[in-house]
Amino acid sequence: MTDIPQNIPIPQALAIAAEKIDAGELQLAEQILRQVQAKQPDHPHAHHLLGLIAHRVGRTELGLEMIGKAIEILPEFAQFHANRGEMCRLMKRLDEAIRHGQKATQLDPKSFSAHCKLGIAYYDRKDYDLAEQCQQQALALNPKHLQALNNMGSIMRARKERQEAIAYYRRALEINPHFLESINPLGALLIEEDQAA
Repeated sequence: MTDIPQNIPIPQALAIAAEKIDAGELQLAEQILRQVQAKQPDHPHAHHLLGLIAHRVGRTELGLEMIGKAIEILPEFAQFHANRGEMCRLMKRLDEAIRHGQKATQLDPKSFSAHCKLGIAYYDRKDYDLAEQCQQQALALNPKHLQALNNMGSIMRARKERQEAIAYYRRALEINPHFLESINPLGALLIEEDQAA
């Protein structure tokens, strides 16, 4: 089993499980969450984290189902909607992704991550104006949000606004020079523009 004591309080167990997921220790995280479910079978955060694990191991449909259960139990929790929306986007279910993304940003307007994820769904639908609005909202909340800067580069590139795209990718790389999601498109744009890096 795990090295987590059986009598640990549920909030602490959930926090440890989330840390284990972030560290890639998915089996250990799942064991902890199963202990939580043994005590409280319908704990929404346990369903949510189990959904994230399922998604990480390539079982996104199961992940959607688990997060759907979390939403049924606790419908006003923004992060559940944001993560379900992102999974729907990856499954090319863009209308559903946008619906959950909108709900997440309504529930937690200060979540730059939720605005960023919603913007990616709009981008995938080629609605670049709404995509830009979402990314700008994310950047207003967190000016150094790497993903939002990178996404703005992608939006500008899709609009053929190359200089603006280059500027956003460079801003992202000023924060993290090893951010591959910005390095690769920036290199391609510089070649297109026949500029020296």
